[in-house]
Amino acid sequence: MKVSQRTCLAAGVLILGLGMAKPSLALSGCTNTNLSGTYNAQISNIAFENVVNTLNASMASTGTTGATGTTGATGTAGSSGPTGIAALPTGLGGNSSSINGNVPGLGRFFFDGNGNILGVTAGAATSSLAAVGVYSVTTNCTATMTLTSGQHYNAVIVNQGNQVLFVQSDANGNGAVGMLQRSSNSCTASQYPQSFGFEYYGATAVTGATGATGTTGTIGTTGATGTTGSTGVTGTTGVTGVTGVTGVTGTTGTTGTTGTTGSTGATGVTGVTGATGITGVTGTTGTPGAAATVTVQPYSVVGILNLDGAGNFTVSEYVYTANGAPALNGSGTYTVNANCSLSLAFAAQPFGTPSVVVPPSSFSILLGAATATSGTTGLVSIQPTTGQVLSGVLISQ
Repeated sequence: MKVSQRTCLAAGVLILGLGMAKPSLALSGCTNTNLSGTYNAQISNIAFENVVNTLNASMASTGTTGATGTTGATGTAGSSGPTGIAALPTGLGGNSSSINGNVPGLGRFFFDGNGNILGVTAGAATSSLAAVGVYSVTTNCTATMTLTSGQHYNAVIVNQGNQVLFVQSDANGNGAVGMLQRSSNSCTASQYPQSFGFEYYGATAVTGATGATGTTGTIGTTGATGTTGSTGVTGTTGVTGVTGVTGVTGTTGTTGTTGTTGSTGATGVTGVTGATGITGVTGTTGTPGAAATVTVQPYSVVGILNLDGAGNFTVSEYVYTANGAPALNGSGTYTVNANCSLSLAFAAQPFGTPSVVVPPSSFSILLGAATATSGTTGLVSIQPTTGQVLSGVLISQ
């Protein structure tokens, strides 16, 4: 074959190859079996939900109005503004029916491949699995999920069924969105690596200010004194009767007649009743307490978590502040639990140790299943203080 012929043949093959349809890697033709196994759940926007709820609450409420002053009474103090802590969402995160217990922003459930969601019965003496919801997957790999606790979700299956993205569709769901991540049915420390990178982020709301005290009601005026009634007039004295005439001496004269009795004096007139005093004026109403103010502050962290394989950990992290992102360090002990949760217990550092991680109110991690291509990932929920929940991810190095 000549060179020109080989060149033409190669060009034809190349053109043919470019014109051929590329194989499709899209997931299609899904059924309930594409959502099967144990999955960890995370409410990804839980911090945003808390901030929105707090801001809405602060705009709706003001300090209470001071009470109407009685005579001289002080108006009551305006009530304190809200603390900035809103109710936490439940459902796939923060549910007592979750296999890993009630953890704010996180959950763990088993999907049986037949449309049933299994968890544990809240308050039951045993931890055996029980139905806590149902789900249905359509051929275009979207899904619906309903929990017996009352929440409803629309979802999309991604990453060949290893992950599921969801949004809560309830009117009171506050737009909760999140992710399901495939996990192992049971975990031990030996199956996981010893070095992870992590990040978590969100915003925290500062406690609202106290409402202003209501103003003091004005003192009512004193009623006027009633006038004294006038003294009744004294009755006139009765006239003295006339003396009888003395009889002539000699023979005994006849006895003089008795003088007539003076008439009774007239009764004095009754004094006039004093007028009623004027009623005191009502005190003025206290002014309303001032509306509480709410300040929202960003909270962002990135760091490294190292496990030594013997139950001890160290952590180095950078925490965002208004002045930069200083490096902080901490240490303690860890446990990988059978339900694939990673528990951290921070050790107290000697007084005066610089750049120390402040132990959070809670630090919860759910470990996903290890994969050959992307390593191990996990879902993070942290409470810097009680009531403030931030979400994040953990990725093996």
